Amino acid sequence: MHPKDCDFVHHLNTSQAQCEFVQNNPDCQSDGGFIDYIDFYFCSESHHQYLALAAFVLWILVLFVALATSADDFFCPNLAVISRTLRLSHNIAGVTILAFGNGAPDIFSSLAGISQARPELVLGELFGAGVFVTTVVSGATCITKPFKLMERPFLRDVIFYLGAGFWAFWIFYSGKIHLYEALGFLGLYLVYIVVVLVGRLVHHRQRRSESLLRANHLFEDSSESSSNSNLNIFIPNETLIEDPPVTEDDELENQDDSEIPNTEILARPNPSPSLSNIEDPHEPQEPYMKFYKAFLPMDMGLLRSGEVSIVRKIWEVVRSPVVFLLNLTVPVVNDDLEDGSWCQHMAIIQCLIAPQFVIFAVSVAFTPIFQSVNLWELMIMIGQALAIFILCTSSPNYPPRYHALLAYVGFGVSVIWIYLIANEIVSLLKTVGVLFGLSDAILGLTVLAWGNSIGDLITNTSMAKQGYPRMGYSACFGGPLFNLLLGIGIPFTKALIQNGNRPISLEFNPMVMVLSASLGVALLTSFVMMPLSKFRASRTHGFVLIGLYLALLTAAIFVEFKVTY
Repeated sequence: MHPKDCDFVHHLNTSQAQCEFVQNNPDCQSDGGFIDYIDFYFCSESHHQYLALAAFVLWILVLFVALATSADDFFCPNLAVISRTLRLSHNIAGVTILAFGNGAPDIFSSLAGISQARPELVLGELFGAGVFVTTVVSGATCITKPFKLMERPFLRDVIFYLGAGFWAFWIFYSGKIHLYEALGFLGLYLVYIVVVLVGRLVHHRQRRSESLLRANHLFEDSSESSSNSNLNIFIPNETLIEDPPVTEDDELENQDDSEIPNTEILARPNPSPSLSNIEDPHEPQEPYMKFYKAFLPMDMGLLRSGEVSIVRKIWEVVRSPVVFLLNLTVPVVNDDLEDGSWCQHMAIIQCLIAPQFVIFAVSVAFTPIFQSVNLWELMIMIGQALAIFILCTSSPNYPPRYHALLAYVGFGVSVIWIYLIANEIVSLLKTVGVLFGLSDAILGLTVLAWGNSIGDLITNTSMAKQGYPRMGYSACFGGPLFNLLLGIGIPFTKALIQNGNRPISLEFNPMVMVLSASLGVALLTSFVMMPLSKFRASRTHGFVLIGLYLALLTAAIFVEFKVTY
């Protein structure tokens, strides 16, 4: 082990030597987080290190809760409104702007990892999450409700995914990545969009042709019957161009291209009752009802309901501090709620707080604007002006005409929140790797992949329980494919441009090989098993996929500890 590596700290005998080492070693410094976790651990008293370790475990759970909450409850609703105001079709929205919302945790984690010069963590997360979702999540979907899969969309996504995964493996195998290769992932994503849209267009034309053919046969049969019976039968022109009856397969085909890879956004289930549908006699009355609901971080009606599980209530309590902070800074426009979740008083508070949060989060608050005026002072005046504008041009009871514009503001602020949280998670994972001697690849495969994919497991299985197993299963392949293409394309393109178009060196080690092989085996297993079973996803198929994940994870852990020790 090289003495400059942060892992060398374990070869030092005294706590004082360890503390001095991590404080003076650049490899031990935090690159993107607000807290220097390594310094906090090694420079604490020996009997406090166990408490620090316990705090790290709790803190990373809080960060994953914050990441999921900011993406699901603040980022995605605003994206859906943006899609509507831009008048994007379901097909375009599904594979572009809404898909970005679904993959936000993975993409921002990749951005954070590359900005901190940790490409192996990015590969581990993207490949690890892909293996987890295409085996455990898809297997759980099959077990929840067996179904018959649509052939064409499934084969399309698996083929694209295999190609993208092999390309990523080859880049790491070569030991460096160039700008044209990073842009190639973005180009492959555009090709994927074109294939989705063209396939949808061809499908519609085929249905149209079949409709016209049936209409012609109907006309000929009617004419022959009319001449034989000497009756005049009038067939309206509309009959000749009427679309055929929509079959179950047609409905599945329509679902497929509109929701891959953004099933969680377009068909997000409601797992529990909300405050709006649980009667609460203690609620305050208008005109402060909306402000009460918007400001309160916990759903009090849900907590008092006897029909809600204790797990759901604990979840509400745990995430309440995160929701409170997000409510103060992120405007949300939600078409699924009454009046689009408009609250005049909350909007005024957000105008005062959100600008300050943004400039302090991106570390430009003390940038001088004029001779004696800093940016934070200017933003205070701008925030006050916006608050007065909303107070004078809106009503507490009805959303204003410009309400949809707040979705764009909320989108920007939630992006900053997600990126900050992802940076903090990556910094904390670096500390975990140093403490336990784990590589970035295994951390990405396990902790980061599980944290970012647990939402897919809950959402996709929930859709299966509600009678939409095909939608949940399709998202298990379209979603990770989107994350891989943009999770490599965007961060590396950004880093290479900042690096003056000089290639970025990558480390190819046995764990990278295991990750690549695991993803390939997971995809090929489904690619082979589905045609053999005539595209019928059974519970047996689901158990096989979950067993495959356990085997692949065991192999990865074995390789990790064999290489490390």
